[in-house]
Amino acid sequence: MRRLHQTRINHSSQTFGLTLATVFITLSVLLFVRDAAAVEAEKTTANDDVPCATLENFAGDVQILDSSRTHLVVANSNVGIPCGGWVSTGTGWAQVRHRDGYQVNMSPHSYIGFPESNTDGHDSGDQVILYRGEVYASAIYGSGELRVLSANARARVKRGTMVVIFNEADRETQLISLDHAAELENRFEPTRRVQANGGEATSLNFRLVRVVPSAPRAVSIASIRPILAQMHVGEHDRSFALKTVKRRVDRKFAADLETEESDSDTGGAKLAAKRTPAGLEFENREAVDNGEPPKPPLSEEARKLAAAKLKEEARKRALAKYIRNTPDEHDAELRDHWVKRMVAGESSGAQMLYPGKSKTDGNDPGVRFRKKAKKGEEDEKKKLIDELSQIRED
Repeated sequence: MRRLHQTRINHSSQTFGLTLATVFITLSVLLFVRDAAAVEAEKTTANDDVPCATLENFAGDVQILDSSRTHLVVANSNVGIPCGGWVSTGTGWAQVRHRDGYQVNMSPHSYIGFPESNTDGHDSGDQVILYRGEVYASAIYGSGELRVLSANARARVKRGTMVVIFNEADRETQLISLDHAAELENRFEPTRRVQANGGEATSLNFRLVRVVPSAPRAVSIASIRPILAQMHVGEHDRSFALKTVKRRVDRKFAADLETEESDSDTGGAKLAAKRTPAGLEFENREAVDNGEPPKPPLSEEARKLAAAKLKEEARKRALAKYIRNTPDEHDAELRDHWVKRMVAGESSGAQMLYPGKSKTDGNDPGVRFRKKAKKGEEDEKKKLIDELSQIRED
């Protein structure tokens, strides 16, 4: 009996020991997994060691600051620029490569920053902050859309190149598109956006009390050449940009048919009025060379009649142009339409473009027409009421 009791005690001791060992092993495994998960989370979330950009090439006075702007990073070729860091150029220039493949060239006396653009995992932030100066930004070898943010505007380009300039004194941001279409928007009103094609420029100036960038206009080669030179843009990229600007400058608009009048429309009066003896001699020489009979000389009276006919035709065209441009009731609607186009649909656009003028001007023909129509409607209503009041029940 004593032996059986001793056997049960030994068995209980062994079971209790196995249970303690199992609990200890389980706790050890849980602690190890927790530590491993914590280390893995720290590795995935810590991105301080990953730079947002790299300084590829530079010359002159160039400084790199960390995100706190209290410590300087030694400026060397291929040195990393931390996220949130800033690059400042004094009398020098710099060429920076963003981690997404974008190329940014800085002109002298510029100051830009590289914020973390992948805060939500979708690369929805701005890649470059332009605090001062000029930058040449290329998205050709990058992935996605390149966005350059200034104090009042944001420039966007997907596949091309652009120059972004910010002037602190005038509070003006200018965008020059050098390749594919680029867009400039008000950073406080992103819906106010203007697209500039290759060789065109647009700007947003807060001193002019504008909320919409200006209409795109062509850029001259003389103005864009020194900008590209001082930022040391590559020869291939520079020549391609200049060719794009030249194509835009050489693009012609449709000619005015009134100025391009043919001589047959005036019955030969235009040529007859300008024909002089020297010119007639030249024409006869060409006619003889071509085997044609010479033209007879024109008398002074014939030339005067031709000049008078031209003068009468010019007077008729001027009168027709005056009649065509005479204000009528449709001018007010047309003006309101173009005002809305210029201010991107803003209802109070007339007050923004013409701050000192009232929309209800008494000299506006459209306003006079609407007042006249309203008065006519009131007269008709009054007349109808008088006629109804004279009806009596028999």
